[in-house]
Amino acid sequence: MPFLYNMHISSISSFLPSLPTVPGGPPLNIALDYETPERISFTWNPPVAPNGVVTYTIECISEDVTVPNLPTAKTIEETIVITTFTPAAIYNCSFTPSTIAGNGPAENVTIVSCMLLFACMAGKYTLSRLVNNCMTEVLLPLFST
Repeated sequence: MPFLYNMHISSISSFLPSLPTVPGGPPLNIALDYETPERISFTWNPPVAPNGVVTYTIECISEDVTVPNLPTAKTIEETIVITTFTPAAIYNCSFTPSTIAGNGPAENVTIVSCMLLFACMAGKYTLSRLVNNCMTEVLLPLFST
């Protein structure tokens, strides 16, 4: 005699988080606030596609070989204060986002730390506003006569 079985099969749904990937873009809208010629605070927005918990690495390399480069800084926040700029020096700084999967594309900015720029700073400026307002109104007239 054949056996008859009554079976009930149910499915179990589970959601597994996707693994992080590298950030899909650089940090956005990097802004700076000149607190003193040596102390500059930076803020930025996260990449459009962060793809996980983002750590930001900030490296500032001096254009002048006699001025030391700044120590590499890391943060998980979208803000950092760097207090070791040399006055009257020019630095090329890169802001690199990364996740545990690796580095995303960097955003590069040039920072001029000097008394003239500090004198014309009244608040937060984006790099383009710094170049358009401060550089043309303070530095260029010095060289035009």
